[in-house]
Amino acid sequence: MSDYSLLGSFSDGGASGLNAELITKLKDAETVTKVDPLTEEIENIPLETEKMDEIRTQIDSFIEIVDYFDIYSDENIFNQYVFDSSGASAVFDRDESSVLEDGLISVHVDALAQKDIYQSDEVTDKISTIGGTSEEDTITIGIESKPVYQSNVVYDNSSNTLSNVSGSSFVGDFTINNGTTDFTITTDATTTWDDLKDQINNADSTLVAKFENNRLSITHSDGETELAFTSTSGDDIVSNLGLGESGKKFAAVKTERAYTGANAVTTTDLVGEGSITLTTEGKSSITFNTNSTTTWDDLKDQIDDHPSYIATFDNDGKLKVVASDSSLAINISESLDVTVGFIGSSSSTSRTYEELADAINEDEDLEASMEKVGDDSYKLILKSAETGEDNLLTISTAGIIASDAALKDLGTASNHVLTAQNLEATVDGINYNLSSNTIELDSGLDITAVKVDDSTDVTTLTVSKDTEAVTLAVEALITQYNSLYDMINEEIDDTDSLIEDKDILTNILDTVKDMLFQSYGAGEPEYGSKTDSYGDIELSYSNVTNNTINLFSLGIELDQYGALSLDSETFEGIISGDNENFDLDDLKNVFTGTYTNKGVGVQIQDYLKSLDSYQGALYDYDLDVIERQAELETKKEDEVDALDVKYDAMAAKFAAYAALITTMESSFSSLELMINESTSDS
Repeated sequence: MSDYSLLGSFSDGGASGLNAELITKLKDAETVTKVDPLTEEIENIPLETEKMDEIRTQIDSFIEIVDYFDIYSDENIFNQYVFDSSGASAVFDRDESSVLEDGLISVHVDALAQKDIYQSDEVTDKISTIGGTSEEDTITIGIESKPVYQSNVVYDNSSNTLSNVSGSSFVGDFTINNGTTDFTITTDATTTWDDLKDQINNADSTLVAKFENNRLSITHSDGETELAFTSTSGDDIVSNLGLGESGKKFAAVKTERAYTGANAVTTTDLVGEGSITLTTEGKSSITFNTNSTTTWDDLKDQIDDHPSYIATFDNDGKLKVVASDSSLAINISESLDVTVGFIGSSSSTSRTYEELADAINEDEDLEASMEKVGDDSYKLILKSAETGEDNLLTISTAGIIASDAALKDLGTASNHVLTAQNLEATVDGINYNLSSNTIELDSGLDITAVKVDDSTDVTTLTVSKDTEAVTLAVEALITQYNSLYDMINEEIDDTDSLIEDKDILTNILDTVKDMLFQSYGAGEPEYGSKTDSYGDIELSYSNVTNNTINLFSLGIELDQYGALSLDSETFEGIISGDNENFDLDDLKNVFTGTYTNKGVGVQIQDYLKSLDSYQGALYDYDLDVIERQAELETKKEDEVDALDVKYDAMAAKFAAYAALITTMESSFSSLELMINESTSDS
């Protein structure tokens, strides 16, 4: 903005009026009429937006309420139920997608599903060692419904040939019967553990062989069918391998398998180029590469840095490798300039009772723990992981030496403290016999049995629609509509309202009102016939009923000011089923409707949500405000610039006029002086 104070004050003569004060007053006066209105409009935009945000808040609250009637949601208010249960033998639960019907569900529990549980005899110290001298001293534990056959024999390396155990050899044929067919398996002095596993897997798709904890494990592919093993020639390989009995074997000892290089080395010596590949059962093969500068210390660090292996130098200076789980065997292949020549070895120590429990507990089908049952006594508690008759345990302690008094009788009847059984229950007259204590109904209702009923006892669940919630939702819709109606009308009628485009508000309110005042229903017409009498004449013709209802038939009223209210007596009659004309289904048709004929709640929901979406009314309003503010800012700048130009030019003219007037006044003063002097001389 220009500064006219530089003009200063002119003379006290005729030019004195042409000064900065005059120009400033003229410019200020014109600024009031041309710039200030634009400034006020710009300053009012945030206030207008604030008021629109208040209306938006009312709209958002309206959306939250009509969401109760959302046809796409499981939380639809007409899908909510009230549950009232009595009795103590069962508890009830349902998922969000459940489809229930009003009524009474009656449950009687005759027997609870339970696990199979055994206990050992007492020991005084849970960390004392159990009997057994090798990994072939085992407890065999099976699940009757999940037969699995594991070898007694433990291999050091799956690429090694079958080794003799306790003087037994493994040369000869045997068959595996899968329930219908015999499959012949052959072994000889050159057969490796890998060969045996592959031969079984290749015999038939129903046979599955794999290594588990350094034992050969064989199952039927369905996990349920029993297999039969029979030696047919040569050595009694079935007996020698120990494959005749179903169950997983848990060793009385723990074994560390170590692999040590044949020769001592100096850690700084070079290994030479090549690689070493280590493979542990159940894990991927890992290859460690070396080059011409790799030392033995470098190679040891490479292996030891991998989480699956531990590498050290033993007291003799030989490279030693074990798996992180030191009981697992490792297959090792090498192609180095300097051959390591790994030699496998193992050392065994007896497990404690607690370690045996931990080993059993790693199996997903079993649960084991050492429980303190007295001040100075513990028992091994063995359970099936799941309930039901299919989870009966089979236990054999034949592999544990007889001197272990606590475990030798673990599988006997006297130590069988709880027998696995199924749930036996009756639900609405239907008998259920399940391995789980939870009955899952197709409706989405889950019934979990928790205790056995006496002969005459029942547990009941009464299911009914949550009609109180429906009433509250409709009342909330009416209240929120009235709040929105009052706020918009107040803004429309206010002559001082800052909202420039009130048509938007009018359209929003009119649209919602139109939706409320429409008729709704299932939309499926009913066809029938109708007969009218005219005197002695009767006319029969087809009749079609449109099946549509409006809100005002359901107890919703409109007063003279446009506010809605609820006739509680009429509405509650519909809710309770006492109304002769309408019922709860009619309410659902009006407020929710169907996918093809949406109800009032869903239509209002869709419309209000669309207001802020692309090209919605409020979306366009926001764009208009931004555009309008930009236009006002530009117009204001143009007006300010125009006034600056106008009054800068005026200031220049005033300065020129002042100079001319001052010159003329100076000339007149000289003339006046000459005249005065001439007059005085005469």
